[in-house]
Amino acid sequence: TKEHAVLYMKIIVSVQTKHLRVTIEKGKTLGIKTLAMADDLTPAGEREVFFELNGQLRSVFIRDKEASKELHIHPKAEKNNKSQVGAPMPGTVMEVRVKVGDSVEKGAALVVLSA
Repeated sequence: TKEHAVLYMKIIVSVQTKHLRVTIEKGKTLGIKTLAMADDLTPAGEREVFFELNGQLRSVFIRDKEASKELHIHPKAEKNNKSQVGAPMPGTVMEVRVKVGDSVEKGAALVVLSA
């Protein structure tokens, strides 16, 4: 059997670099062209970067280390705890609109918050 070597490359490229050619082996070159970068950060501190890879439109989410330093992530609820419901914003519960045992529909208002 043939042995195959897997090559992992980490390429650090500034988004300001418009065109980049990366030779991955003799006769195989990748053409990368940066197109745009999203202004908004995801809750995880990432930005979506749009680019062409050998002429094919692609996008990837890249952690913006500088911008995410100012990003404060507050979990809304414990991810694996089905008895918790996350709030869309920090605030004070002003009114509870359901009682224990009530059936609720998806999207129904459960509480009233005041920011």
